[in-house]
Amino acid sequence: MHQNIKNKNFVFISNCLVAILFYSISIISPSQTLDFNIFSLEKGLSQSEINDLVEDKFGQIWVATSGGGISKFDGYSFQNLEEKDGLGGNLVKCLSIDKKGELWAGTSWGGVSHFDGNRFYK
Repeated sequence: MHQNIKNKNFVFISNCLVAILFYSISIISPSQTLDFNIFSLEKGLSQSEINDLVEDKFGQIWVATSGGGISKFDGYSFQNLEEKDGLGGNLVKCLSIDKKGELWAGTSWGGVSHFDGNRFYK
């Protein structure tokens, strides 16, 4: 009986020490903070339904949308590119950046479009 009490005390004290250790670590180490920016139509995104995202070598984010063409985000604002800009269609399903850093866009009805940095080619 005496041995059983010693074992229970040892387990209790061990658990308390582990709890104190974890509490001390949580106080000493800084917590991780994640910052999120929400981009919406009000901020310039052309359409709220997004099908694909890619980042080019300049850090620009290209967003394929369902009906709004492609939105390009430069870190500050959006530039929206659509059929009127030469894109094959406004329902863009996928995006890819090739080895030259040029953008390719797969559209639902307009086929594949290629953007060379200045304009789209079908």
